[in-house]
Amino acid sequence: MNLIKKNKNNKGFSLLELILAVAIFSLGSYAMATLLIDVNINTRYNTEKTEALFYAKEGLSATQSIRDKGWADFTTTEGSGLVVDSGGWILNGDASDLIDNKYTRTVSIEEVDTWLKKITSTISWPLTPTRTSSITLTTYLSDWKENITDGGVSTPYAFAINGYDSLIYRISTETKEIVGDPIYAPYLPVSLAVDSEGNVISVGQDGNWILKSNGADGTEIWSNYDCPQDYNEWQGYEYFQHVTIDANDDILVNTNFNNICKISSDGTYIGIYLVYGATKGMAVDSENNIYITGNDWGGAMKISLGDDGEVTNLWGTSFPDNKGDDYYGTDVALDANGKVWVTSDEGYIYAFDAANGDVLVDRAGDGGNYKAVTVDASGNVWVSNWGNVTRFDNDGTYVDTYSCWGDSSGIDADAEGNIWVINGDGAGIAEFSYPDYELNYYPSGGYDPEGPYIQFGDFTGFTLQYYTLGLR
Repeated sequence: MNLIKKNKNNKGFSLLELILAVAIFSLGSYAMATLLIDVNINTRYNTEKTEALFYAKEGLSATQSIRDKGWADFTTTEGSGLVVDSGGWILNGDASDLIDNKYTRTVSIEEVDTWLKKITSTISWPLTPTRTSSITLTTYLSDWKENITDGGVSTPYAFAINGYDSLIYRISTETKEIVGDPIYAPYLPVSLAVDSEGNVISVGQDGNWILKSNGADGTEIWSNYDCPQDYNEWQGYEYFQHVTIDANDDILVNTNFNNICKISSDGTYIGIYLVYGATKGMAVDSENNIYITGNDWGGAMKISLGDDGEVTNLWGTSFPDNKGDDYYGTDVALDANGKVWVTSDEGYIYAFDAANGDVLVDRAGDGGNYKAVTVDASGNVWVSNWGNVTRFDNDGTYVDTYSCWGDSSGIDADAEGNIWVINGDGAGIAEFSYPDYELNYYPSGGYDPEGPYIQFGDFTGFTLQYYTLGLR
């Protein structure tokens, strides 16, 4: 009797095992099916995202072609589609346009200034019956066909230093040719900036001079030699390093002796301000706060300048993980998202919160000595290096490296999204043309080792002022 009961119990246990096995198999099959569905959706999303990105870029290019027909008719809109009419793109009013019966494109045009508009191209599409995806690209377009006048309005020129011959070249960003005679700027010019009227400010290391020239014809407006020049046995004479312009068009020049010299827009000496750290890179926001990095310390600092040489330290942050003890900062740039971008000589790029100095990005780049940094209108961060230009997105993610030549130094982005780079040890200018960033060499004829030695130095300015980023 006991044996029979035991056998019955065994059969009952086997049935339970079968039920459990079926349940486990069902759960596993469901999980596998869900995984396969997710993989399929993700694969399709990546494919459709690539297509959507193309259509979003097409939206920006189409809007640019509309701008090129005439600034007066380039009106703002909160949302419009695009259609082709008589062989050219036009806005079709408030309606969006449907592409391939899937992608919906909407373009908005927002006025930033009388000569500048913000363009947003958005693509949305149904990924699943319950899930919609979208992608948005942004750029800025200016009234670039506006001609410069004697008053000095914005122009499509770049200005570049030939330090050895004490000359400043004017280069058209349209024709890519040198325009007119160069500006004579004595005493080893090293840095340039352009004010809101298109006038060119240049500074020289020998004697600490500052020269303001008309951007249209190169004639001198004024020169100033009033900034004090100290001397010590260890460093020798104090010299200028970098010039920038504040929101009032006043001129700020930093030196290797931890000083910032301030000159008014009419050439009047205002004062000298002592700051820590042999300031090198420097940028100014719309409220005249100054962001600096130094060449004998690693980090960033935010200060404001008061009367009688008063300096208020708003925050100061060293490079993370004690990297600031061994490396120094080389350049500073601000973006429209409240980030302060700083490059360092060991090939790192950092972003600090402009409000409080918190470290937002701490990233090793692609090697080498990073020299200068700029931010384009779409928020991409561009860094010059030896023979290379490196692009990061606004989160600090590495995107790509573009080769050019020689000792790439000064770098800037124009209002059309093209990236300009100057070779610090040879002749020529490199331009990476938006949106594919195809490399071109200028002046025409390409890189010529025997040609004129054109050098931006470490920093430069374009007469298309970067109100684009909302910082000045």
